[in-house]
Amino acid sequence: MMSRLWLNRNGTNIAGRLKSWLTRKPGSPACISLVAGYVSVRGLMLIESDVRRALDRGTEVRLLLAVTQDEAIWIRLPDPFTDVADVLRRRLARDVEYLRTELSGIPMVREAQVRLLGLAHLLRRQGFSCRRHESAFVHSKVFVQHGSGLNPAAVIGSANLTLGGLMRNEECGIQTTGAEAQQAVEYATALWNEAVPFDLAGLLEEQFANYPHELVFLRILFEVFGGDVNAEDKLSLAPWQRDGVARALVIAQEYGGALIADDVGVGKTFEAAEIIRRGIYERGERVVVICPANLVPMWERRLAGWNLPADVVSYHSLSRAVQDAMQAGSALPYQLVVLDEAHWLRNPTTWRDALREALASADNPPRVFGLTATPIQNRGQDLVEIVMLLLPKLSVQERRALAERCRRADRLKPEQLHTLHRQLESMLVRRTRPFIKENYPKGMGDASLAFPEQVPKEVRYRLPSRLRTLIRDVLAALDVENADLPQAALTDYHDLAPNETPPPALTMAAYHLQDYKLNGGGGSEVSSFDWTRLIKCMLCKRLESSVAALASTLEAMRSRCAKVLQDLDSGLVYLPAPHHTDREQQQDWWGGMLDGQNLVGPETDETVARQPRTKLVAHSASLFAVSQIREDVGRDIATLTALRDSANDLISVDPKVPVLVDQIARIAAHPDGPKVVIFTGSRVTGEHITNEIMRHVASDPRLALYRNRIASLARLDRPTERQIREITADFAPQAADIAPGAFTCRAPRNRYDLLICTDMLAEGINLQQTAFVIHFDLPWNPMMIGQRAGRADRLGSPYEQISCLSVFPDRGLDAQLHLLNRLYGKINLAAAAVGVPTPIIPGAAVQVRDFTTTVRPQESTADTFPAFDSDVYRAALGTAMRTPGLGDAIRNFPRKAGGVVGNGEVYGFVFCFRINMEPRNKAALCTIFTNGASLVDQSSCLHEARVEDLRSWLKDAASDHANMVKPAGALPGEVLQRLWPALEQARKRVAVLHKIADSESDDQITVITWLALAKPIRQG
Repeated sequence: MMSRLWLNRNGTNIAGRLKSWLTRKPGSPACISLVAGYVSVRGLMLIESDVRRALDRGTEVRLLLAVTQDEAIWIRLPDPFTDVADVLRRRLARDVEYLRTELSGIPMVREAQVRLLGLAHLLRRQGFSCRRHESAFVHSKVFVQHGSGLNPAAVIGSANLTLGGLMRNEECGIQTTGAEAQQAVEYATALWNEAVPFDLAGLLEEQFANYPHELVFLRILFEVFGGDVNAEDKLSLAPWQRDGVARALVIAQEYGGALIADDVGVGKTFEAAEIIRRGIYERGERVVVICPANLVPMWERRLAGWNLPADVVSYHSLSRAVQDAMQAGSALPYQLVVLDEAHWLRNPTTWRDALREALASADNPPRVFGLTATPIQNRGQDLVEIVMLLLPKLSVQERRALAERCRRADRLKPEQLHTLHRQLESMLVRRTRPFIKENYPKGMGDASLAFPEQVPKEVRYRLPSRLRTLIRDVLAALDVENADLPQAALTDYHDLAPNETPPPALTMAAYHLQDYKLNGGGGSEVSSFDWTRLIKCMLCKRLESSVAALASTLEAMRSRCAKVLQDLDSGLVYLPAPHHTDREQQQDWWGGMLDGQNLVGPETDETVARQPRTKLVAHSASLFAVSQIREDVGRDIATLTALRDSANDLISVDPKVPVLVDQIARIAAHPDGPKVVIFTGSRVTGEHITNEIMRHVASDPRLALYRNRIASLARLDRPTERQIREITADFAPQAADIAPGAFTCRAPRNRYDLLICTDMLAEGINLQQTAFVIHFDLPWNPMMIGQRAGRADRLGSPYEQISCLSVFPDRGLDAQLHLLNRLYGKINLAAAAVGVPTPIIPGAAVQVRDFTTTVRPQESTADTFPAFDSDVYRAALGTAMRTPGLGDAIRNFPRKAGGVVGNGEVYGFVFCFRINMEPRNKAALCTIFTNGASLVDQSSCLHEARVEDLRSWLKDAASDHANMVKPAGALPGEVLQRLWPALEQARKRVAVLHKIADSESDDQITVITWLALAKPIRQG
């Protein structure tokens, strides 16, 4: 006689007893109820055939699921604050995830999937029903048979309907009949009546449903880019900023740092602040922000306002800070370094060398994040220097490849340039404003802030005859005829004063006296810096700025020449002979001036009057060709004096001023007025236009509203940091970055509507309360044009348009701009550092300036570092993850499920795998075509799987996500028949690519989702 005990031992198991019990004869029970605390798919597969036979003979089968409480909760003392109902809800949800996890572990091969489909079909059969008890924890395991006049039978025990419970675990159950069995039937019936329907078949069918193409593609993107988007933050970041933070942190995890090169005004500072916050409060890191000196107060205020205790150091003080730290025994006492305006590190400088030394000598190198809005293009070695500094974990091979590609960037073939850009894309975060406008539109996700449209406008003024002659004469003195200018520019020059004789070209003798030394020139003790070209640049810039600035610079040059003659009268000649340390300082100063970093020199005539950062050493005049010096310097004095006198006579009739006044009057009457910012690169010009504007405001009724509302930070006397902070805040109080304690006496007030400033304010200052920016002249670095406009053209501006007005003459501009291009292109900064000439481009330490393309957009070339598909994909994924409901649908997308794109014949599959590897898992894509071809390149696979108009779908999903993510029924049988062999082929392809042995591929390579590619069939 068979024992009433059901055990998993001595050659028997509960599964076998249950199979026999389900199909026992004689007679057939009307109902079989199976109550279990937990059910597994593999457990149900063990009894599938027997349940089917029971259904075939007309027996109703009821499956009741439940959940049990964790035993550990009863070990603890009762907690009066524990919400048992909430614990139950969470446990019910967790059990569903357990089932999904088990389903994901079932091999995706034909045999296993056919069995799974068979089980799902069984659970859908008439006569089978499934419920789940959701009002209490149920630990009971009861199997009962009853009805049809048969005596009830019951099995009461410990075994769940799982593979372990039915076959492997030590379980015990007892079979009973009679009154006890009847009581068990009544108990099971009571539980059944308390339970609610549960779609267990639906869980199994999820894997075989035909999900929308868009949802499958987003799940693929989530696997590939999920860590790159939607970072949680505490600073209320905009959507693209959250994505930028996430991406930067992923890059830093890989390389030890990242370059955030987002466009001007999109919030790089906020992204850095969130990274700093995480470093301080989540990682316990000590943080330093290194930035230009004029941005130190801004950073200190913002960090204080965000309650982020971090140090702020200027680039110019970095060398001393590192030296002090080393003397204290710590090369760099920080674990996180943020480099604002990181383009300051492009050129060789003492602060860059100090930073590199400190980073290299640190026992535990800190993470380094750089911020810059400088466009990323194939400009040579400058970009390499930044990347090398920020990404310490970059391999030697990657460094060499990047340096070589950047060195030859202007000669790379399109496919090679594409490879370079791909490499850079993996190392930096770069989103332009057009990209953000297109991919983060207002109203999608939580993107609620918009950018204004920047509208550049040229304002032309007419040059009177006398001024045309002066411009022609200055250009002639700069030897424009021999500057290799384009013919159109030379024609422009000749047309300025065709009937008058120009002055001779300046010899510039006062700036290269070493060339007059007898017997072989200056020697190694003389600075090799090309002062001549630098001074010519200064003069050309003053010519373009204003007549007042031109007159001032001409007088400074004349005074310099007079000083040379005075020294000769004393029997001396002074030559620059920098010591090594002085040479480094000179390198910093000139490098900063040429790159728009050192704005003191360009703003004044200090550079022209003397040679700053240079040690002048007296030499006996007997060593020089004195007569030749006197002749050349004397001729230059005569030319400069005549030009200066002409300029002084024309200051009062400078035609730029009336044009400026007219534009200000228009702005005053404009609906977006009256606030306006005027930029100039010269303090002499700033002083002049400040006085002229105030004079006109006092008498011109069109400008009456500006009376007592004008502020100037461009006068000859440089403003203090406090003055800059207070005046900019009083000009744009709504945009002022004010932290507690920033103003000890008063809060910012709306005191000014017209602000005149130099390029000191072109970086890091928020002036978005104005819709008008006037470029009275060009900045020293033409790339600063965008920085100027970016003070107003910023995230969250209240204006739809920002008008950027540039004031230019009606003629002579081509000659001036092309001459500047030639002069800048020939300056070799490397000579100032090492005393030898080196090529400018490629591999240049100084970026070649191009004024003509700066002021004439139609001549500019397209961005050579375009937004890649991956940037668009990340933006779309970030938006999707922030869309209520849709983000959960992506996260909870059934493992191994997929969909079909197209409605014709299947020609391929795109598979998304997860490779389980240390230190973290990795996504891998593979496309298998039915013709035998395959793709494993991520970009190509994403291209095959892409959605043509994903943005429109996301917009619709934001309002109706529930319907947008519903499957379109079950997968066609043809798709399933082609799917399984294609999957096996793809798995092998990925295993070979990642060097995974066949014996380990099933464990290490997990399929996440897939997309069948079918040819479209036109309807109708």
